[in-house]
Amino acid sequence: MHDWAVTEAQGTVVVLPGVPNMDGLVVDDGRVPYPDTTPDFVKILRRHGLTVTFSEPREDRRYVTHKAFELWLPIVNFVFDALLALEAGILAELLKDYLYGEPDDGGGDAQAPEPGILHIDWRVSRSDGTAEEFKANGSPAAVLEAVGEFEKHLRDG
Repeated sequence: MHDWAVTEAQGTVVVLPGVPNMDGLVVDDGRVPYPDTTPDFVKILRRHGLTVTFSEPREDRRYVTHKAFELWLPIVNFVFDALLALEAGILAELLKDYLYGEPDDGGGDAQAPEPGILHIDWRVSRSDGTAEEFKANGSPAAVLEAVGEFEKHLRDG
């Protein structure tokens, strides 16, 4: 098992290898892959002003595509203090922007059609070394609602 602790030096978000809800998935060379949605989701994170790094160097990353009416987003680890500095509801906004595009951009990054099942695995690391993990698998509406509840839990303590 890896220690995925996030430090401020690494950035406010670290993208981790793995595909949500697919523990043990490896590619031919034995590496743990990232879902093919990773580059587009990283663009959304950066558009919102988050500093994004990967836990692996570019040459070690592998990507997988799954042909299904499902969508797997990359596993990401947020720094708690960075989330608090952003507006409330940022986690849901990131997800909405990925799924539907920003309201003023005409949906440029939107996925069409909307997936039947959405899979996410997000972690939040605190400066005291503790972390919380949030996993959700379901309809986009249900996952968005659960993300909102998770963020409220984080902010309320």
